[in-house]
Amino acid sequence: MRNTFENRTEKHRALKKLKLALPNSPDRRVTTMVAYLQNSNSPTVRKLQSSEVISSPEEIEEHKTSKALTEDLKTVIDNCKRKRSDDSLKTMNVIISSVSGEKISDNKCRKKLARKLGLPVRRVSRGHAIRTRILKSEKSSWTYTNRKTRSDAITPDTKKRIYEFWCKPGISRPTGNKADIKRVRIGPKTYSSHMTHILEKTQTDVYLDFIGENPSIKIAQRMFERCKPYFVRPVRPKDRQTCCCKYHVEFKTVFKSCMEFRKKLLIENEPNECYSTPVYDSISDVVNATLCEKVDGSHNLQCLKRKCSDCGVKILNFLPCELDVSDTAEFVKWEKFENVSVNVKGNKTIKRN
Repeated sequence: MRNTFENRTEKHRALKKLKLALPNSPDRRVTTMVAYLQNSNSPTVRKLQSSEVISSPEEIEEHKTSKALTEDLKTVIDNCKRKRSDDSLKTMNVIISSVSGEKISDNKCRKKLARKLGLPVRRVSRGHAIRTRILKSEKSSWTYTNRKTRSDAITPDTKKRIYEFWCKPGISRPTGNKADIKRVRIGPKTYSSHMTHILEKTQTDVYLDFIGENPSIKIAQRMFERCKPYFVRPVRPKDRQTCCCKYHVEFKTVFKSCMEFRKKLLIENEPNECYSTPVYDSISDVVNATLCEKVDGSHNLQCLKRKCSDCGVKILNFLPCELDVSDTAEFVKWEKFENVSVNVKGNKTIKRN
């Protein structure tokens, strides 16, 4: 609330004048103040309510309801918290997970909640962890997708098969950024979250692949797309970008310079000598050329670890000029980072790129 007094003396005089205007008896003073504050038509009273100095009638009713609810919860918790049966433990987990949500954590009132319910703070924190685990689980995401379609339109088994097909390797994959989290509202102030997946192909291609693998299932493309998980989305240009660390940037520079050098050699040499030396468009093309063929939409782990004897850098084809190490060979130039020493405050020296 904004202070309208210019100084403390003016504030003191105003309070003194108010005290002198009130009756001398404490009971009469209380009765007078209550009668004045209960007048909801007074602009002063409305101002006090909006400033949360006093409670409005609606807030008083809400406070009574909250107090009654807290007492009922405490009664159930007192009856269950000392029991060790499975039903009692499940009841405790459900109750504590329901009341320890994001608002409790954001307002930092977990200790106050534990004190009101008569529980240790650790028990309330455990309920918050259970709530988070459930809302971020694969089961929660599947439940939301399963509810989107009519129950008589398609069987749950078909829905589940379509849901799993959208998440298959080769159809979609997680992004490289762990901060890419998609969440969806499943109830009042309740959300389910899952890491974002991006499609490897168009939705039409995914639908045709599903029909080809499951010819016995008759489903329209629109219904097939409605069964898509909420965390699967089409790929965007920024999803194809790698990080900007020193190694990625330098490797991009080397790749670009080498491919420009190869283009130059292809123009100068005869076509029959350059038949098996393609110019790669991206780093991914070069990497795939050094690996065996994909099995079920992904490369073999032994190939990725360079433990396979059938693949590797040795299977790449190079031009004779690219392998020339003599003094007369042409040079390929590219940019790179260099570590330099920089003087900072405190007579210290640090290394920077």
